[in-house]
Amino acid sequence: MFGLLKGRGNAPFVQTVDTFINAPAETVYRLLDFASPEHRLRQRGFKVVEIASGSGRYKSEDPGMPGLVFFHEVAASEPYAFYAFVSEVEGDFFGELVEGRSEYRIAPEGAGACRVELTETSLFTPGLSRQARKQETAMMTIAVNDDIARLKMEAEGGFDAS
Repeated sequence: MFGLLKGRGNAPFVQTVDTFINAPAETVYRLLDFASPEHRLRQRGFKVVEIASGSGRYKSEDPGMPGLVFFHEVAASEPYAFYAFVSEVEGDFFGELVEGRSEYRIAPEGAGACRVELTETSLFTPGLSRQARKQETAMMTIAVNDDIARLKMEAEGGFDAS
């Protein structure tokens, strides 16, 4: 678990997206920080628990998707400026994603606003055909764009907006 994108034998798929968010950097950071009671998954009804106190490793489960468990390890953080974590999924998963690394850079822009840049690095099951990899990268492109758009809505309008 948590290979941190090393030694998997296939090239990672890396994409970067960014957006302006009309909310303070502190608000955005709390939505991303797994240790925060305001974490965005908790707000959406996920069960999020720390695996061992102070470990920076978390498990999350969506009650709407029984049998699917996500594991997250905080890779780096700088309050209100940067948050990175590596995620893996276990269970009845419908895709070829093996591991993903999410890096959020948060830069204040004026009073009460910020710009967020998300770099997502995805590793897929080794040995995928060209067509299967193309499908997986297309799905990840949609997922990453959806993620940053949802983060914007959550930070600006609360969880009823997402």
